[in-house]
Amino acid sequence: HIEFPGRGSVTLRWSNALQNVVITDGTDIQLERGYSTVPAVHGFLENPSLGSYQSGISAISGWVCDAEEITIELNGTEWKAGYGTTRTDTQGECGDVDNGFSLLFNWNLLGDGIHAVKAYADGVLFASTEVKVTTLGREFLRGVEFKEYFYFSPFNDVDMPDMGVQLEWWEPVQNFVIVGFLVHD
Repeated sequence: HIEFPGRGSVTLRWSNALQNVVITDGTDIQLERGYSTVPAVHGFLENPSLGSYQSGISAISGWVCDAEEITIELNGTEWKAGYGTTRTDTQGECGDVDNGFSLLFNWNLLGDGIHAVKAYADGVLFASTEVKVTTLGREFLRGVEFKEYFYFSPFNDVDMPDMGVQLEWWEPVQNFVIVGFLVHD
């Protein structure tokens, strides 16, 4: 938990998929995990990861070997993702590299709670999951300044030291970003 100006205490959780922290309500997630690919579509929804926490603004992304259009459905509303970006890591799977898709999305638009995310390639559903969204009560929070160090142990290995992380609120992504590290023995 950290004290956030004008908002009280907020709980942060590490997201492996985003390689950053996300705001949560502090409760454990109890979601239908869904799936990230089906045999009919050679592709993968990488972010959001299955049954994850989401906050702020981030990319919904992944790859599909061959499609004309990728759409993302959030709570029944469809959004067209950009498709065809270079993903050299898909060369072996797809035989080419123009397979990436992405949709920049403000999770605050959905509000707090559990939300359905579905990905379609040319109308064929290939990924489905639920995510838990936590907001700070607004679609876009402006004018907040926050910078603070705190310590946590990001590793399950007891031989690893705690790590000090300096977080700063970054308005363009409506979330905290890591701006510095300290290691505490």
